[in-house]
Amino acid sequence: RRQDTCGVAMEAYRALAAARYQKHKAKSTEQKSNALNSCRDSSSDEKNTKIASPIRGKPELDDIVGCNHPRSMRCMECIGRMEKHTVSLLSDERRCTARNVIERLVADVSVDAAKKLTKDEASKWEEKGLSSRQLTYGEVSFWSFAHILLRLKPKPTSTFYDLGSGTGRAVFIASLASDFKRSVGIEIVESLHRVAVSRLSKLKKHQGKDGTKSQVSGEIEFICGDIFEENWSDGDVVFVASTAFDDDLMRRLARACESLKAGAVVVTLSKSLPSKLFVVEHSAKHRMSWSPAVTVFFQSRL
Repeated sequence: RRQDTCGVAMEAYRALAAARYQKHKAKSTEQKSNALNSCRDSSSDEKNTKIASPIRGKPELDDIVGCNHPRSMRCMECIGRMEKHTVSLLSDERRCTARNVIERLVADVSVDAAKKLTKDEASKWEEKGLSSRQLTYGEVSFWSFAHILLRLKPKPTSTFYDLGSGTGRAVFIASLASDFKRSVGIEIVESLHRVAVSRLSKLKKHQGKDGTKSQVSGEIEFICGDIFEENWSDGDVVFVASTAFDDDLMRRLARACESLKAGAVVVTLSKSLPSKLFVVEHSAKHRMSWSPAVTVFFQSRL
């Protein structure tokens, strides 16, 4: 009798759990569908190969929500993010248009091709003390980085720096999807820098054409040089994809960041700055090209 009673109770529990899961799944699917539908372009049936043309397909919420679980699942943390941030972000016409422009713009060189360009120059920089791991190439997701910039709320007079800007993706997102007066990328690998400059020329050539409402916010500049030799002390927001940095390089970066003015924000990936002059205001997980859940640290200069 005890076994029968336990069996009935277990079946009832499983049925209740299944019902709750289906209810949650239906609600989550409806929220996701409403957010994505708001970002569809009405002219998606028209074919156009210019960089300002809308991208076929839809932005993925997984690009914004980067928790450590399968894509088909939603945890309590990312459900909360969906309610507070994601719907408003995906409904923003400016960012949706900027995403379309940027995805067309960066289609000329894939992430794998950029990795190969980096490897081809790795031996050159290893002689100067940089390891091939420290030069590992990766790119930010548009929606993840737009979400990061949304939290920063930059002023129209702010200056943005990407230290190790690669082919310029983060710089273009900062300029087209946010309100920086000046967006600057500094890259030591010459071949990646040339790709970024080529993309900037292409963007300027097509600026304002094809009915796009996306306008570049302020000035865009790319510098080919060492981040420890160039001057970026006037930055209000500094971004560093520091996932592959070792402890020595992070300490060196922290010392360089200490030259920033009080109130400046440094955004690093995977590792925070080892400096008493910076305080971590916030951290969150976001999807990047190399991982679905990279920890992003928001640090303010005291």
